[in-house]
Amino acid sequence: MLGLPNSISYFVGRTDDKDKRRDFFSTYFILNTVLSILSAIILISLIKVIADYFNNPDILGFWFFLLAYPWTYVTNSAIENICVSMKRTKLVLPLRVTHSIVVISAVVISVLLKLDFRLYVFIYVII
Repeated sequence: MLGLPNSISYFVGRTDDKDKRRDFFSTYFILNTVLSILSAIILISLIKVIADYFNNPDILGFWFFLLAYPWTYVTNSAIENICVSMKRTKLVLPLRVTHSIVVISAVVISVLLKLDFRLYVFIYVII
């Protein structure tokens, strides 16, 4: 979303001042939240157009995905950049592997319990 996660590496990596980093992260997460809310509003307002474009009325039932996904996607994308900029690169691999295991576990559990696809998507957004 507009290169927001990439800005972390650029701005945080340029300073060791904790106050400047705190100010940047505060601004970053406020901006991330505002832009995600705007994206969600646009997606929700266009859900009928999206469903018609794909000729799939079932998309209308996934409004919660369009509401939450922009924020969760950008926030998850920022995790690696935060770790790298804070000189904690050793955390990147364990975080990504753990996240992947949790997502695969959600798929396996959804299949084994024969959960509704909509419930799986809801779980995926939460993860």
